[in-house]
Amino acid sequence: MKLRIAVASLLLAAYAAAQTAKKPEGAAKTAQPAFDFKAHMQKIMDAWSTLDPSNAAPFYSQEKGSVFYDISPLKYAGWAAYSEGVKKMLADFSTLKITVGKDAQVHPRGNLAWGTATWHGDGTPCEISPRVDLRVLSYRYLEG
Repeated sequence: MKLRIAVASLLLAAYAAAQTAKKPEGAAKTAQPAFDFKAHMQKIMDAWSTLDPSNAAPFYSQEKGSVFYDISPLKYAGWAAYSEGVKKMLADFSTLKITVGKDAQVHPRGNLAWGTATWHGDGTPCEISPRVDLRVLSYRYLEG
């Protein structure tokens, strides 16, 4: 009798498992449309290329407690201080063109993603050199 119950239980379990709908292997998960992170980073660099920090402002936090790091001085407290400091540095340029490097990468984690890349700048005039290669870190909160 115990053997019959065990066999019946196994057959019932196998039947139930066989009835579970399986997704085709090629079926894609429902995903958000891809966000072109490199284009977003280039848009930020294009804003800086105008030599006017107010054009880059929409891409940055305006909160008083925000901290910004740059070449000199190393640290700014708040966007207002950063904007004023950058204006002084950019005043030495009559033109500036910043291009995001081909090594741009996106690092998504849940609803947050950040991007890293090097960038190249051409500026006129520049006290040291009209060309410079540096790095950039950018992030974006993915809604949804």
